[in-house]
Amino acid sequence: MSMASRYDTPFDSWLRANEIKPLCLSRKSGVSRQTISRLRRGAGRGTPRTRRDLITACNVLACQSVTAEELFGDGE
Repeated sequence: MSMASRYDTPFDSWLRANEIKPLCLSRKSGVSRQTISRLRRGAGRGTPRTRRDLITACNVLACQSVTAEELFGDGE
């Protein structure tokens, strides 16, 4: 039985849709799992550097281009 968390945020939805695990994203981006968890829950926005690092890692892990709008629901 899967205990996968489901939060109502664009970031969490995108990660689930692309089957990207938070641990893998953390390792690729250098962003802590705790920070990724907060962003998945929608508890905070993250620094511009954190967001940039996550976008870059998501681009690599998903082998596609993703924008801040797609991940975080805004244009930053």
